[in-house]
Amino acid sequence: SFPLSGFFADRFGARRIYIVSDLMIAVLSLIAIILILLFKDLMIIWLILLSILSGFLSEQGYVSAESLAPKLIDPSYYAKSQSILELLEQFALLFGPTIAGIFILYIDAE
Repeated sequence: SFPLSGFFADRFGARRIYIVSDLMIAVLSLIAIILILLFKDLMIIWLILLSILSGFLSEQGYVSAESLAPKLIDPSYYAKSQSILELLEQFALLFGPTIAGIFILYIDAE
């Protein structure tokens, strides 16, 4: 996905790719929730498919956001904005699985 990300951002516009990738992840997540509720026996398959598709789309959005940053942010604030963007990404990587684990531990799926 990474080699195609720059191509898609240049070809179709970084802003458009960023918005479409985020919307598609949201739609795929809702579809996965519905499929999991309807077909609990296949939960792992739906989660694997969601992970694959979301990973591909997330990479598209990330590269598009990176290419939009210089156009939207004043050059004097660019380093600070990159730091904030990286901080948010690291928080998501750290706390996302932790919160999911807490949900799995305390919420009964059946």
